[in-house]
Amino acid sequence: MRSIWVMAATALAVILFMPRPAAAQPWPQKPIKMIVPFPAGGGTDFIGRLAAKHLADRLGQQVFVENRAGANGAIGLQALMASDPDGYTIATTSDTPMVVNPWLYDKLPYAPLRDFLPVATIVRFPGMLAVHPSVPAHSVAELIALAKAKPGSLAYASAGVGNFSHLAMELFAQATGVKLLHVPYKGFEPLHITPLRSSWLTQIIEYA
Repeated sequence: MRSIWVMAATALAVILFMPRPAAAQPWPQKPIKMIVPFPAGGGTDFIGRLAAKHLADRLGQQVFVENRAGANGAIGLQALMASDPDGYTIATTSDTPMVVNPWLYDKLPYAPLRDFLPVATIVRFPGMLAVHPSVPAHSVAELIALAKAKPGSLAYASAGVGNFSHLAMELFAQATGVKLLHVPYKGFEPLHITPLRSSWLTQIIEYA
């Protein structure tokens, strides 16, 4: 089980376009836009806004966040790619748009290694497996037994098709030989997830 959730852990990185060669000038000279390719209120948005505040304090310029959600983060990164490569548009993203999407979609509007430069890893946090109080399972073993006894009766929520929360649960189902019902949402915020100190609740399983 530990290896499953380690594989599901997400690392967030700030992505920055390389500026074109130009005469040496102090940077930054104007506000910086930070694109978050997920809805407001989710984990990536929360981390991005913290990073924006600290960057603004260090750089002495405003860093404002723009949420460009959709297509598992691809829409936001496409907007980043289309922006002027002048160092004034950056992004905070998760592993999903950068690592997972190239394996899920035949045609992406961007190529992670070609179009972006990773600057820093901001944070890592694990996925958590939790059940609704109504589910008669008090351990992973009991949950697996229940899922095997009632195939397809356990529904789990994720932040969207192809999101790491979705893939983590599919890996769990594959590894344990159970059949679960996937209920995708449009990001983490619609799941009404509350930050739990250093990690986020990324799976909600309800007994259907």
